[in-house]
Amino acid sequence: FYDLSDPQAPNAMDTSLAPGHGIAATHPESRLFATAAFGKGTPNGGDAVRLLQFTDSGVEEKWTIPRTTANEQTMDLRFDAKAERLVRVSRFFEVVDPKTGENWTNVTQMANRGFVEILSVATGESLAQFPQVAYKAAFAGKDGCIITINVPSADESPGELRLIEPLTGEVRASLKMPFGFHAISVSPDNQSIAVAGNSDFVMILDANTLKEKHRFFAHDAWISALRFHPTLPLLATGSADHSVKIWDYQTGHLKQTFLGLQGYPLHLAFSPNGRLLAETGMENDLRIFEVEDHAE
Repeated sequence: FYDLSDPQAPNAMDTSLAPGHGIAATHPESRLFATAAFGKGTPNGGDAVRLLQFTDSGVEEKWTIPRTTANEQTMDLRFDAKAERLVRVSRFFEVVDPKTGENWTNVTQMANRGFVEILSVATGESLAQFPQVAYKAAFAGKDGCIITINVPSADESPGELRLIEPLTGEVRASLKMPFGFHAISVSPDNQSIAVAGNSDFVMILDANTLKEKHRFFAHDAWISALRFHPTLPLLATGSADHSVKIWDYQTGHLKQTFLGLQGYPLHLAFSPNGRLLAETGMENDLRIFEVEDHAE
């Protein structure tokens, strides 16, 4: 964790977090953040989810949820707009060794098993859980529904989004594409989403119906990360072409380009005031970009 009050001199903060966790969700207004265990573990040796909060005196832990099995892995965590609920995507990476018959973990041969769960931010209580083999999920739309990026089976389209009723798991709408989705971001008003993946364009969809509003060409390679600006009609995109760009997503007009990355971005995040853009990914560095004032 870094204090970026002075972007030219990031100040590392001591959070005393156990190894094997990464930040998976943040809610700047409440100063809450969630971490998820990743990688191989033991049934009692790692937490599936931890909720923490920045305070004036440091970091305070709110609650933890233990992993039930070594093969359980949290893939994604996201808050709703008011930080009342947390959506969690979990997968079970279980494979049987053909020679010994023993279970072992191998990402390239994972079994298609998993679930989506809604957690209470106040208590960590599970409010709902339903089977769903997904990569990512986010709250969006006027009814607080969940939009998931699903993992296709052998006979399905490579890319599928589902609009899901959060308590029952009922699928209200779906969108299938001939390419896989990798990234999703929800607009600050919760009424639009941006999605992209194994294509060179970004799609802007209605969060309540998944109907396409428009799309625009964005990169020279597949797109790995997306993030809406907190106050302006801007969208940051990251790509396997090793660049980060900022767009007016309503018109598809390019505003800024950042080059020189040594690997493709996996995560993008604007500061709450929208003046800074953080990027991290396959080059294992954290980069902070200054966002130009596009208010005019």
